[in-house]
Order: sequence, then structure tokens, then C-alpha cells
Amino acid sequence: MMPKKQLGEMLVEAGLITPRLAEYALAVSRTTGARLGETLEKLGLVTDREIALAVARQTGMPFADLSEASQPEALRLVPLNFAQKHSVLPLGIEDGRLRLACEDPANPQLSFPRNFVFQGMGYNAP
Repeated sequence: MMPKKQLGEMLVEAGLITPRLAEYALAVSRTTGARLGETLEKLGLVTDREIALAVARQTGMPFADLSEASQPEALRLVPLNFAQKHSVLPLGIEDGRLRLACEDPANPQLSFPRNFVFQGMGYNAP
């Protein structure tokens, strides 16, 4: 298995930033303690959508366009306090599985089990 590419490398390969800008943003990130994507966005070098698309490719997870409405039945399955705590948004139910969008799929705080059952309804998190 090939090692996962770093976000900066992926953005350079996509032609969104130059290698020099990636190095500069990485140095700023190290100094400020901010994540690279946040730094790149604050510097106006990429958009949050471009970062989200790159992170989706990096993690192998599908990109969710949040401009599309969530299915009401999915929203009812996840308690608001749980969604807020874990920064997740229920999108819908597909093939008997609850689809969730999350802000950062690599976030270690997103620690609920992958087969967590919501509200006793038998829907599993993807």
C-alpha cells in the first residue's frame, strides 16, 4: 500500500498552489499551530471547498456537497448534542446505512465506533 500523500503535496499536484507556497504555508502553520488547510485558506491561497475535496481524496472518503438538503429521517436519528460534539451532519440513509458528513475525517476526537447504532434504529455509521 502506498503511503498517504500530504495535503500540501496534493494541492501542488492539482495545480492549486506552487511548491514554494506550500512550504511557506507549512512554515506558517508550524509557527501558529494551525492546520495547513486552515493556513492556506486564511492566506487566500485556496478555498475551503478545494481543501475539502483534497482531504476527501486523501482519506478515500466521498466528498459531500452540503448545499444539498439532508433527509429528514436521517436528521431524526442523530441527537443534536451528539452531532455537535462530534461535528457530524446526518445526510441520508442509503442501503440501510446512515450517511454522515464530518468536518475532518482524520480527527481523532471523532471516536465513536464505525458500527455505532443510532437511536436503536439499526442504522450503522458508514
